Amino acid sequence: MAGKVTQTVKVEGSALANTCLLEPECYYNRYRSADGSCNNLKSPNMGRSLTQMDRILPPDYDDGRDRYMPNSRLVRVTLAEDYDVMNYDSTLMLMQWGQLIDHDIAHTPVFRMPNNSAIQCCSPYGDYVSKEYKHPHCFVVDILPGDPFYSQYGVKCLNFVRSMVAPRSDCAFGYAEQMNQVTHWIDGSLIYGSSELESRSLREYRGGRLQTSNMHGYEMLPYDEYSSDSCVLADKGKKCYKSGRDVLEYYGLVPKTYGYTSYNDSVNGNILNEFATAAYRYGHSTVNHWIDLQDEYGRSYERMYLRYYFNYPHILSRSDVYDGTIRGLVKSASQMADQQFTND
Repeated sequence: MAGKVTQTVKVEGSALANTCLLEPECYYNRYRSADGSCNNLKSPNMGRSLTQMDRILPPDYDDGRDRYMPNSRLVRVTLAEDYDVMNYDSTLMLMQWGQLIDHDIAHTPVFRMPNNSAIQCCSPYGDYVSKEYKHPHCFVVDILPGDPFYSQYGVKCLNFVRSMVAPRSDCAFGYAEQMNQVTHWIDGSLIYGSSELESRSLREYRGGRLQTSNMHGYEMLPYDEYSSDSCVLADKGKKCYKSGRDVLEYYGLVPKTYGYTSYNDSVNGNILNEFATAAYRYGHSTVNHWIDLQDEYGRSYERMYLRYYFNYPHILSRSDVYDGTIRGLVKSASQMADQQFTND
């Protein structure tokens, strides 16, 4: 009830007035802005990075006193099983492309320590930490006795940090709205960055190219973030760079999964919280246990199990992995989109 009432109270005129999101001044431009602003001239802040996700229904947050949300791990174990139902109409490349689009349009940052290090809510061995060391932004996942996976390792606690909140677009008090750190548009922001500063730090400033690192003769994304140098932008290089951002091809995914491809500038383009955190998670069910590395003749020569390389992509440093992975993604069937999820 309090959340509904406070939504009618404006922040303007209060000590929090400086948190209101100001509208940028927009001019007609062929190319998108780095932060997604001014893409819709009617609503300049629509789709901008570091703004709130929209929602269909109001949130139903745990109040921390007498009404608690269901244990998320128990819900997952109860509702989602793990058995293979292959979809031979789609390959793993569709799954992988869908994941890329997901990271392009939605990324919810979590709270971090003042030095930007991650908040640790559980011990390294999956046990609880004492209350005096528990960060206020921790919202751990409790592992119940008899858990089919974690109980064998004695894990009781899964690290979970609360999402960062964004200034409300209506400049009013009310319940917390989660932030989208990237632009809400399909614009390659996961490659080119979601701010002018980040975008500049990724550029080479020669011929419109991005910085790269060389690995086994391939030009890959740079290992580290480099600071922007003081090079003077050449008009030709700037045009090539912006044109490269402009040409983003995603027609293979949209008709396959959504169908509607037109644009209506009166429709709110902000990502829906329900879509980013629930509906679009359907893609996780299409992930397979492994990826078969294949040679140029379509013969599998190695199988990469996700359980061994998830968050540990050291295998990518090998020279025979990239081509084999691409061939495997193109030629292997994905899992069916259902409520089954691989345990890997």
